[in-house]
This record gives sequence, structure tokens and C-alpha cells, in this order.
Amino acid sequence: MVIPTTLMPHNMMALDPVDRALKMNDIGMAKFLEARDINEIKHSHNFCRVSEAIGDDYLRWNCADPVFIDAPTGTGKTTFVYEKLIPDALAEGHGVLIVSNRIALSMQQKRRIFRIVSNIDPRLLNGLSEENITPETYMIGPVCVTTYQGLYALFNPDVAAEYTLDFYSVKRGKAEDLLMWSRTLRYAVFDEIHFLYSDATFNSFCHMLLKYIPFVFRNVIRIYMTATSWEIFEYICKYEKEKYSQNLSNPPMAPFMDQFFVRIFNLPQSDVPFKPISIYHYVISPNFSSYNLRFFSTPRKKKSSEDQGEDISKKAAATVKLLSDTIDPNEKTIIFIDNKADGNQIYQRLAKERISAVYVDKDGSVPENAKADIINNERFDAKVLIATSALDSGINIVDDEVKNLIVFYTDRTQFIQALGRKRLKSEETVNVWAFAPSKQALKWQETAYYKSALSVIQLMYAWHYNPKNPYNDINNVLKKIATPILTAEDFSSFCRLSKNKHSSDYAYYGGLQKITAELYKSNPEPPTLTFINFDGKIDCNPYVLGVILRKMNFLKQFVFPNKDGLINDYRQAVGEWLGKPDIMEEISRESETANQSEKSGLENLLNASLERELSDKDFGPIRAAIITAHINAIPNSELKKRNSEYKRKMGDKALSRLLSELGLPYEISSSRKNSGGKNNSVWHAWIISRL
Repeated sequence: MVIPTTLMPHNMMALDPVDRALKMNDIGMAKFLEARDINEIKHSHNFCRVSEAIGDDYLRWNCADPVFIDAPTGTGKTTFVYEKLIPDALAEGHGVLIVSNRIALSMQQKRRIFRIVSNIDPRLLNGLSEENITPETYMIGPVCVTTYQGLYALFNPDVAAEYTLDFYSVKRGKAEDLLMWSRTLRYAVFDEIHFLYSDATFNSFCHMLLKYIPFVFRNVIRIYMTATSWEIFEYICKYEKEKYSQNLSNPPMAPFMDQFFVRIFNLPQSDVPFKPISIYHYVISPNFSSYNLRFFSTPRKKKSSEDQGEDISKKAAATVKLLSDTIDPNEKTIIFIDNKADGNQIYQRLAKERISAVYVDKDGSVPENAKADIINNERFDAKVLIATSALDSGINIVDDEVKNLIVFYTDRTQFIQALGRKRLKSEETVNVWAFAPSKQALKWQETAYYKSALSVIQLMYAWHYNPKNPYNDINNVLKKIATPILTAEDFSSFCRLSKNKHSSDYAYYGGLQKITAELYKSNPEPPTLTFINFDGKIDCNPYVLGVILRKMNFLKQFVFPNKDGLINDYRQAVGEWLGKPDIMEEISRESETANQSEKSGLENLLNASLERELSDKDFGPIRAAIITAHINAIPNSELKKRNSEYKRKMGDKALSRLLSELGLPYEISSSRKNSGGKNNSVWHAWIISRL
């Protein structure tokens, strides 16, 4: 990489305030600076463009006070970077770092940035052509575009080659060029920053980056951007505050940090007075009025006869049924599925029914070129796009024919990010079909998180439990695990889980060390929640533990009664996410209308058979209609828990009671009849009469 001669080192911030205070021997001031809180300067706006909300404020930003842009998709966050920050930096001979969460998103950004730099000064590109841009191209002139995985690879001196992305060649052969570029750096933009929370349970480096980005880039203007800030914002504030309590001459130790790459972004060049730390928080309120929210769920009954002998999940079956029976076949649909197995099943079933579809996950796509086409063209040609989380964040779909989004995520961040993949034009509307899991399914999810958190407690007690002094030792373990990383709510959850889990059952036992060694051999990359520390003991990541506890607590409200003895409805939570707090009332009205229509149809059926003697065969459809109407109309219908055999054998008295509960003035009676034929068979004669 050749640094253009037009790029000159800019006037970075000086020694940080704590270092200045210590050099002046003002210990009291240093302690004050370490303890002070973040001062949030909040700018709230109704739905508008980011450039309108910020105006010319960016000209006054500085590296002491970070910037957080909290704005929904479609409001121009990245456009603001393209049109304001990059031209501003290049005009002064400065560099820009842009970090995103997906390789696919990064490729879209690189092509757009290439055109911007080319229009400003083609010489800055050093002969790079747009056709030669690949996932391994990280420098677009003075603008560095990478992923969070690539940033981790930059900081980690020993990362395995298969885990490196954009920066691997820089680390090994171009450190001097990187140093030169780093001294020109003005803006560091961290796009889709929620990634460091939402992916924390399966990417071990998320917490490391979240903690060290403010420290490593503390002499650069840092801009954090996301449409889903609710979980990540407090952590940004926490680590932004801590960056001034860490001394450059003795930087924090971490298993992944290469100290050379920590220091090159922090070379002091001038002295400026310190100031209180503020975070500029630009908030744009989302507008979800263009989304028509609907819900669907898996069928209560077992697989239909057409599914017998075919391995298809209930989720896949429900999705195919929704596409076949409800959604307009002339409209395009995007399905955001929460696991690859179900996604593959949906794709296979649609192919069987000759419905054109494409499937995309992190490993590729079917057809093979579908993923690349979506990235390059921001649209797809098939009627249905099935995608896992590989496409749920950052990628744009600009296609007027897409009118339906089917979303299986129960996590708020993933859910909102999925909606943002379809870019809406003015006055355009789209149907959102949100999957509503059963109470049992939500219970399974909650239990999985519970077991993960509990496993941490058991492992930690196994390593640290001391029978000679259990009380003090247990408190130390609690303190070690539940660091200030956990919020007060998460810490409270952890303590409740820890209660009475310090019995001798979890005491250290002889085989644990052997198990640890085997774990380490089979997992050279440390797991996200538990890992082997430098002492060869099992340790845990409190940040990931906090993420798991928060997910667990969110699901609890739909599984266990609250203090008033009520269990919340998941659909209500989704409605509140989308600014539709009255969604349950709307569902109730729609259900009442549908039930009334169903009851009218049942009443017509009963009237058509009044006072007639009906055989078992003739009466079968009437029985089925009564049972279905009761299940749909009565919230706690006993029939919801009954099997098909019970329903098939329901007699006249039971059916008459169902009609009474439905408010229909009919009575059913039956008598046994002899056919009088050769076989002399016995059958029921059913009579329907009006009360």
C-alpha cells in the first residue's frame, strides 16, 4: 500500500486527561477523571434524515467525546458518512476507517466508496479499479473498509490464518504503511455496532472489541451507528468512560492484543486541555406505520397426510401453508428463518411445488450465484427469498415487488434489523408476518439460556469451591464472575441462579483438570461463554453471561406468571416493538369478526339439517364444525387439549353443551338404530332441533 503524498498527519489529541493529571502530580484530579460519568448530550428528532438531524455538528466533533447515531434503517446513516465525513476527511488529507458487521455489507460499501474517492481525486486510488475490488481489498485509497472480524485479526498477534480477513497481510508485511495511514486517521465509523451484542454468544471476540475500541481509537473521532441501540448503548458509555482510566504507557493486557497495534493509533502529537467526557447521542424516532403486522403459528395438529413419511418441521410446514393459502402468489416474499435446517426444508418444499425460491446462509446460496446477485443488485428474481442471519443486517433489498416479510426471530434486535432489509419508498407498505411461538417453544428457549448460565455457575464452583472456607470463597467466586460488566438486573438474576448451587456437588473433583485439558485440545479457539484462562482453569466471559441472562429474562415473561399472576403474550411485545401497543385489541376484534362469521356458517349448516334424521356419515362434518368453532371462539376451550379420538366420539350431550357455550340455540339428540339388513348393523340417528 502506498500512502498518497497528499495525506499528511493531522493534529491528534494529546495525552489523555488522566495521564496529564498524573504528570502534574494531581492525584485527586486523576481519580476524579477516572470516576466521572458520561454526560449524554441527546438530540432527539422525529423520523427524518440523519444529515438533517446532525446538520453541521460534525464539524465540531472531537475525539474526546464519542458520537452515537441511533437511527432506523432508511434514514441515511451510511449516506451521511459517504456525503459528509469522507469528503470532509479527504479535503484535509485525512483517512477514514469504516467497520461493518458482514462481509457482504462491506462489499456494497467498498464499491460506493470507490466512486466517491474517484470523484474527489482519482489519484488517491493508486491505480485500483472497481472490478478488482474483492473481500480482501481493505484500502479504497485513504479509506479503510473492513469487518469486525478483520479488526479483531488486526489486533490479535496470534490469530489463526483461517480466522483472518482484511488485515492479515497488513500485520505481517505492511506495518509501516499502516502506521503512516493511522497517523492520518480522522474518523473511525463503527456501523451496525449492535453486532457486538447480538452476535456475542457465538463470536468470542465481540466483548474484546467492544471494550478496546474506545481505548485503541481514543485519539480518533469515533462514530457508533445502529438502528437497534437498546442493548449496546449502555456498554458503549461504560467503555468510553473507562478509556481515560487506562494509561498508554501501561496498556491493558488481553489475550488477543498486539501492543504495537494498540499504540500506533495513540501517538500524542500536541497538548490540549482536558474536558468532561460527553457522548453526542443523535436519536431519530422510527416510523413503523408502513408495516402491516400479522401473526401466524405452527398447526396444533400432527403432520397432515400429505406430509406423512416426509421429514418436514412444523415451522417449515406453517410457512409453506402461509405462502400457499394466504399470501398473494404474484407478490415477492422474504423469509427470515432462525435456523438453516428449517430454511433448507422450506426451499425444498417450494421447489417441489414449483414456486421459484432462493436460499441464502453464511456458507453460500442456492442457486450458487444468488447471494452475489443480491449484494450487487439489491434485489432477487425469484418469488421467495429464504435467508438466515447472514442477510439480516445491513444488506439492502430495493424491490417494489417485495410485499411480504416472514420473520421467525424472537429477539428484538434481530427482528427490527430483518425488517430493515427491505427498503421502503414513500407511502409504500409491506406485510410483516411474525411467527408467534407456542408457550412450550418459548419455554424451551428460556430453559436453554437457563442451563447455559447455570453451567457457568457449576463450573466456577467446581474450580473455586473451598470446603474449609466456603463462605468467603463463594463470595469471591460471585465477585469474580459478576463483575461490573453485568447490569443490576442481570446481576440480580445471576445471584438468584447461584443460590444454593455451592454445595459439595459442585466442589473440585480430581477428574476436572483432565476434562479441562481435553476441552482445551478439542477447542483451540475459546468458546464464547467459558474458556481456559492463563492459569489453565475454566473461566467465563461475564459480558456473554449478561447477554444470556438478558435473553432468558425477556423470555420468562411469556412462560411464567408475573406478580399479578398473569403471563404476557409474545404478540403484545412484538406490537410494542413496532409502535402498535393496541395490537392485542386489534387481534381480538379480528378474531371476533372471524368467529362471528364462523358461527354464522355453523348456524346455516345446523338450520339446513333441522329435524332430519342424520347418519353418522352425514353428521360428521357438523360435529367437526361445532368443535372447530368452539376451539376458535372460546379462549380456554377444553378441546384444545383433547386428542382427535376424544373429539371423534363426542356424544349429543357434550355437543349440545358446546353449542350452548357458543350462544347458539340448538340441541342435539341421538338414538341407536338397527339397519335391518343382512349384517344387522347398528348406527346412530342424529337429530338437530332448535330451542
